[in-house]
Amino acid sequence: MDSYVKVREEGKAAMVVFHHPKSNSLTSKMLDALASEIETLGKRDDLNVISLESEGDVFCAGASFNELLKITNIAQGEQFFLGFAKVIFAIKSAKALVLVKVQGSAVGGAVGLIAAADYVISSESARVRLSELTVGIGPFVISPVIKSKITNSSFMHLALSPKLWFDSAWCLHNGLFNNCVRNVELDFEFDQKIKELSTYNTIAVQRLKAEENLGSLQSELYRLAVVSGELVTNDETRRILKTFIDR
Repeated sequence: MDSYVKVREEGKAAMVVFHHPKSNSLTSKMLDALASEIETLGKRDDLNVISLESEGDVFCAGASFNELLKITNIAQGEQFFLGFAKVIFAIKSAKALVLVKVQGSAVGGAVGLIAAADYVISSESARVRLSELTVGIGPFVISPVIKSKITNSSFMHLALSPKLWFDSAWCLHNGLFNNCVRNVELDFEFDQKIKELSTYNTIAVQRLKAEENLGSLQSELYRLAVVSGELVTNDETRRILKTFIDR
């Protein structure tokens, strides 16, 4: 099955669904599509909710290793990581609330998408990992939104433990997740939350979102994309990435 980003609407809610056959890893094409769809939806005055979810058992494996290995210069690296920056900023700047459903593992950049959301519902089997250091880079682009959600100390714990998985209980306790339910209840609870938020006054809902001060977030995200873009072209990083691809 090919990768895709799909959107459907129901009343005051818009549902964005993405998929990639390799554990929902994100290519530049998919990142561009996600950023474009969320940015367009986020400018509308008639939506209360934009939901984001993926197909399958894994939420998202983060950046596509296959595409990272094809990067040959700093400009290409910057452009790739700008894709994550654009999706994160689209989520943060959307007028509507952004809800994310996490049904399984989330790695690297995927954790940034989760942290950018306004409300996150997960299953008990959901877990996260910032694996960037193991491949020669770092969780730079996603760091501002993760730090704002779980504190700098907890972020460093994640970033400096790139081989460890942090379970749903840890994520809930530290504020990365807002609600955690049994696996069999996840779809129902997520749909119910979307329906609930769709019933509220749109102006009131959007004013809640507007109270968040984005400040210099966009420029900071773009600056950090440059840092990641430079690192991904490093010889050591390319060697490590190739070992993952060859497995």
